[in-house]
Amino acid sequence: MSRAFLVDPVRRRSGLATIREPARRCAHDVILDVLEVGICGTDREIVEFAFGEPPTGEDRLVLGHECLARVVGPAPDGTGLQDEQLAVPIVRDPCEAADCAPCRHDDQDFCLTGQFAEHGIRRAHGFLAERIVMPAARLVAVPDALRATAVLAEPLTVAEKVLRQLAAVAGRVPSTGAARPGAALVVGAGPIGLLAAMALVLRGWTVTVGARSVAPTPNARFAEALGARYVSTHELPLGVLAAETGGFELVLEAAGDATVALEATAGLRPNGILALTGLSLPGPPRAGFDLGEVIRRVVLGNQVLLGSVNAARADFEAAIADLLRAEERWPGLAEQLITSRYPLERSADAIHTSGGIKAVIEVQEAQAA
Repeated sequence: MSRAFLVDPVRRRSGLATIREPARRCAHDVILDVLEVGICGTDREIVEFAFGEPPTGEDRLVLGHECLARVVGPAPDGTGLQDEQLAVPIVRDPCEAADCAPCRHDDQDFCLTGQFAEHGIRRAHGFLAERIVMPAARLVAVPDALRATAVLAEPLTVAEKVLRQLAAVAGRVPSTGAARPGAALVVGAGPIGLLAAMALVLRGWTVTVGARSVAPTPNARFAEALGARYVSTHELPLGVLAAETGGFELVLEAAGDATVALEATAGLRPNGILALTGLSLPGPPRAGFDLGEVIRRVVLGNQVLLGSVNAARADFEAAIADLLRAEERWPGLAEQLITSRYPLERSADAIHTSGGIKAVIEVQEAQAA
């Protein structure tokens, strides 16, 4: 038997429970002991029953999609995985539609049908359990040097996918041909925003991080340790910031606020790109917001609004590579994003915690106890 954190959306219950230990279904499956699971706003919304969908034919969903695990026993030949190998699982599984070209070519993060499954979110059990089973093809190997930070790989893939798309979208301007490091504004200083800032700095961008909180905060200190500028949007609104700096080639929104996201177009230079990664709750724009002016700026500036969600294997591999590069450049810094750790028994506390940057549940620690 194995312990897991389950959400029952019909009975509106959630909590730790004992479940049958998962078994391999085919020769390509890999058994893993879960070491750590990161918690984000998506998990909190699922536990609050805003969304979340159990697998077909079941009434409960195992939570958790940010995971670091260790291979148990020999992995299938030819996978590059070994016994005791650290690995992170890919979150999205492809749909089954024969005519969905992205899913048939391992680009399920661009699924056309919407019938994909996402572990711990919809139609597939997640990773907040003592033991899981995953197909070898859905695992990305992690070097032992990243034992302390690899749980951050999944949220970092949000930025990695944006950067992968940015290179393609920037090629629309024939005279430039590809994205070159320039000035970037990251809106939001949560884990995704700060990890995005890290990835951009590693690539040579000049980065400003804008968030509501006034420095000093742990978030501001992290941004500044990267060499980025941290700005409180309470003290320096986005429009004023844009005028002061001359604007940005890239604005990456990670705040989860629709109005803030569109207001950020004020910071774009001509031909600039606004990458949207946050999911906003429905609601009217704030008083004084001028959507017509946003559209005017986008049209007259030949600007791009780019939405990005989930990630592919290439993004997970890029995240692992960037975490290694970050550790070499700023030893111990990435681990500072993890501001609270909880044993498995306190999963509910971790999910509902407020404050700090990133909460992580140490599943293996609870298992060892």
